[in-house]
Amino acid sequence: MFAWRHLWDVVRKAFVNAGDVDDSDEPLSYRAAVLGFLGGIVFLIVFSTTAGMGALAASVFFILFCLFSISLTRMRTQAGMGWIHGPLSIQDLMLAGVGTVPLGVTNLTILSHYYFMTGEMRGVMSVMPSQLEGFKVAETARIRPKHLAIGLMLGTFIGLILAYFAALRTIYEFGGNVLNHWRVRSMPVIPFQRLQSVLTLPREPDWIGLQFVGVGFGIVMFLTFMRRRFVWWMFHPIGYAAAHTTRTQRWVWFAMLLGFLVKFLALKHGGVRTYRKLLPFFLGLILGDFFMGGFWGVIGYFSDQPGYLFFP
Repeated sequence: MFAWRHLWDVVRKAFVNAGDVDDSDEPLSYRAAVLGFLGGIVFLIVFSTTAGMGALAASVFFILFCLFSISLTRMRTQAGMGWIHGPLSIQDLMLAGVGTVPLGVTNLTILSHYYFMTGEMRGVMSVMPSQLEGFKVAETARIRPKHLAIGLMLGTFIGLILAYFAALRTIYEFGGNVLNHWRVRSMPVIPFQRLQSVLTLPREPDWIGLQFVGVGFGIVMFLTFMRRRFVWWMFHPIGYAAAHTTRTQRWVWFAMLLGFLVKFLALKHGGVRTYRKLLPFFLGLILGDFFMGGFWGVIGYFSDQPGYLFFP
């Protein structure tokens, strides 16, 4: 619901109230953003249909992908969640909604190739939240958003080329069987193992699973209503969504608990002034973690020793 509302706000500013909206300080004009969005969607649908996918299935997939990305961006910017892993992918949702037979072999096969976009949310789906944070930093640092937008486009293009070169060279030189287990050996295989499973044993629509999705949606709406209506309500809908993701529970729950306790104690006993005084210290801890990751990565490169794997 929040994703649809954000999309409608942009469309309204771009076309309905275009003359009343000043978008000179935005990275792109609202009209250019909407036209670029629609053009990108059309290109992806045409690309998918050329590969053999049905137009309806392709449209549903990419629309859901955009809604997932916008929702993730809101969660990231509103709650500061740097790592949220969804309980199900878009492919899982589509399969649960209609089953195997209506989708067909071709659609299922191409959807399996798109697993790299949806398999985990620190991949393609994390691009929008990261870019929005970059624009927020630019606003604080008084960097012109239009210049940053150009830099992001150039950086994305150059980064993709260098990433492909580095990945292919590393895999060719060392062999994929000795590199990162998840990136090189597990993730590329999982979607096609699932494809083999659903083609061997066709599935009907998962009505029970869809009911659970509906219950989760109702709980989130209830938590959102309570949080907006009552100041004393402490349970956040983003907390409910994040708590039901496996890796969030395993990897970051304790760090988030410590951060919450320190923030709570600082505000309770020292007030906002104490909280602001402690911020540089904790930002330094985050910076130190990334610094050590880079430092030991360089050491590992020259010494053939495994480097320090910093989150995530």
